[in-house]
Amino acid sequence: MTSDHPDTGVPSCPNGIFNFSPGSVLVTDPDEELMELYMSLASVKEESQHENFGKSSEGLGYLDSSQSVLELLLDIEPPKNSSSVPEVVYGKGRRRKGTKKEGGKDSMVSIPVVLNQDLTALRGRKGDTGSVLWRSSLHLARHVLFHHLFRPQNPLLDIDRMNSAHILELGCGTGLLAILLSQLCGQYTASDQLDNLKLIQRNLELNDIPVSFSSSTPVSESAVDKKGMGREVKKEVVLEEVDWVEVSKSQGRYRSPDDTKTYDLILAVDCIYNEHLIQPLIDTFAQYCQPGSRTVVWVVVELRSADV
Repeated sequence: MTSDHPDTGVPSCPNGIFNFSPGSVLVTDPDEELMELYMSLASVKEESQHENFGKSSEGLGYLDSSQSVLELLLDIEPPKNSSSVPEVVYGKGRRRKGTKKEGGKDSMVSIPVVLNQDLTALRGRKGDTGSVLWRSSLHLARHVLFHHLFRPQNPLLDIDRMNSAHILELGCGTGLLAILLSQLCGQYTASDQLDNLKLIQRNLELNDIPVSFSSSTPVSESAVDKKGMGREVKKEVVLEEVDWVEVSKSQGRYRSPDDTKTYDLILAVDCIYNEHLIQPLIDTFAQYCQPGSRTVVWVVVELRSADV
């Protein structure tokens, strides 16, 4: 939320990953803030209709819950005043490079991603919502990639600090953010319940992202066999089993398998649909954000209909 008042009272980000613009203010009344957001919901929906990312499951937030495999092409468009040509490596080791348009402006950068979805788990496993792609992950990925590729003025993210940051994602789902953001940070840990880690591992391998495991997470032989097979070397993603309910039950006694590690950023992207999991998620935040740490939590949630 922004304001014209110069005295905002917004503290600086503890580790500098986020840049808060001069017009930013602290939200003191969440209900009022939500009301204003809902007032703008109609215009946001109208704008999002122009995006061609497949069949959108209105209401819940799935991108397309009818396909077992999604072939995505993320088109990252440059700002109007951009003059540099970005270069990035993603997907099957293919290099996608922006090319100059007339007038010296960059073209958009297209990044391919292939994702498996577990539709059987979605329909047959009680409470399962992480086995398909959610729109919020896609929007966040595009936002971060835009900042990385084109370095806009007054950015929300400090990309230079992101480059060395250790990120933990809770409720990783299909692994889209791990695939796209792991190459932009120092280290990326993707966590979820054990049943869903196999899907994340499969999608990372499908997009040629190396995988390693925390000490207590079962290792798939396929991940070990595929390492060092002559592919282009990329930063690996660490997979870790994190069950929020178990963390909440053993609050104060729970220890991560990599307990000596600290995180600069914890991501939780549209991973709450069951309101009974809100407190376990908060307890999990508290577990990984120890007193005195500089860890920042970034929660991203789609603004849905009030009926959902």
